[in-house]
Amino acid sequence: MPTRTTVCILAAGAGTRSRASAMGMHKALLPVGNRAVLSHIIGQFPPDSRFVLALGHYADQVRDYLAAAHPDIDAVCVPVDRVTGAGAGPGYSLLACRPHLQEPFVFTACDTLVPAEIPATDRNWLGVQPVDRPERWCTVATAGDRVTGLFYKRAGTPPLGFIGIAGVNDHDRFWTALERGLATRAESQVVPGLEALIEPGLAAVELPWHDTGDEEGYAALLGRFDPNYSFEGKTTDATYRLDDRIIKFFADPAVSARRFERGRRHPEAFAPVLEHRGHCYSYRFVEGENLAGRLDPGRMTALLDWLETAFWRRHPCDPGDFAALCRRFYRDKTLDRLGSYLARFGDGAEPEILRIDGLSCPPVAVLVEDLPEAFWSGGLPSTFHGDLHADNVLVDGDGRFTLIDWRQDFGGLTAYGDRYYDLAKFFHTLDFSVTAMRDGFRIREAGGEVALAHDPLPEADALQAAFWAFCARHGYDRHRIQVLNALIFVNMAPLYDRRLADYLYLLGRRRLAEALAGPDSEH
Repeated sequence: MPTRTTVCILAAGAGTRSRASAMGMHKALLPVGNRAVLSHIIGQFPPDSRFVLALGHYADQVRDYLAAAHPDIDAVCVPVDRVTGAGAGPGYSLLACRPHLQEPFVFTACDTLVPAEIPATDRNWLGVQPVDRPERWCTVATAGDRVTGLFYKRAGTPPLGFIGIAGVNDHDRFWTALERGLATRAESQVVPGLEALIEPGLAAVELPWHDTGDEEGYAALLGRFDPNYSFEGKTTDATYRLDDRIIKFFADPAVSARRFERGRRHPEAFAPVLEHRGHCYSYRFVEGENLAGRLDPGRMTALLDWLETAFWRRHPCDPGDFAALCRRFYRDKTLDRLGSYLARFGDGAEPEILRIDGLSCPPVAVLVEDLPEAFWSGGLPSTFHGDLHADNVLVDGDGRFTLIDWRQDFGGLTAYGDRYYDLAKFFHTLDFSVTAMRDGFRIREAGGEVALAHDPLPEADALQAAFWAFCARHGYDRHRIQVLNALIFVNMAPLYDRRLADYLYLLGRRRLAEALAGPDSEH
């Protein structure tokens, strides 16, 4: 008998029940308490366990994450050539792993978390929990703790559901029955193999369990852990912490590669990058406090002064080329993002006129087109962070700053961008903070008018005054920052779920109308 546990993780499916499908990511990579679901599953088993992963949909993402997060585990990834349509299913995926499972093993779905000790494979067993609607489950009939029958999604069956994890001791018997069953049944489930274990003895083991593949179950589970670093509702990336490493995942591997490249370019200011693995890159966890948690005018001014002297450096370039780049980055990208927001949430078109907080606000597209050509030539080519705000700044006990979560490029350039973009990004969270974005905002509509409200930062007026004082000392264009602040809000809108997306769009529309009303706007 093997001295270590062998575990098969079934991760080939499309995950259509999960929010991950909207994010373009594998559901096993959803963050829970700043660790991927997959890492939680791996952590349920002894450190010397051997893992066999059945992969199909988004297989490259899982392989990259494993390489970045768990480089030292014994794992083999098995490609599954049928993940949708007739014949696809967990039974087919499991059978693809058969050559690697010629010994007692545990198999588990990649969205099943069990916060308890997993039984050994010295007997056949399956995990169960009482369920309310048997017709939606594979249900289990028992005599004591012994399984006497299995029923796949049938009404009127016992209200005890199979939770997607089982231990197989009689593996030869299991494989023979599973292969025979898949040849004769239309749907590829694991039931035929499990049924074959009833005669020699199959125990029903009631285990605590969380279903992370179901939106309701995942949302409930998040409340049991520390808040994720990943912003709730964002649908483009995820952040994890494993010991002294931060791992960043992106659905687009080109984004990950460019962020890694930029991290290596700025070791004097950015958290030290470690490695790049396709969809993931990692950097060293830096001890320190998030500046957002202790932001006041003095610390903010100290940060801006440090950026001015130690990080921001002018970069030589052709002025005409840079103006054209700024035009594409600000104008064209804003219109593209606006189109994405409207296609996703706005029926494809902006309301012609909106009164927002008493201000008549033309459509964003009209306001953007009204910006003079001279606006695009006002950029300042410079080193840049790209997502500069207090939540992306760490400060240690000696007051030293470290920047995290930098942007991958500026319009395709990784060496330099527009310094005004950093200034506007920093101001935009003084205007609408990350904390307020989480659930501190409100939209009210009445009488044809829209009223926006969000929770201000402590000392918001003093912070904004100190920010503008810094800009005045160094000759930065306040009007340009105000316009870019508005464009940033619009650009963010399609990246979030509906409620926040609407607020970002409306706030951006209002701020843009406000900024274009005159350069001395007081917001």
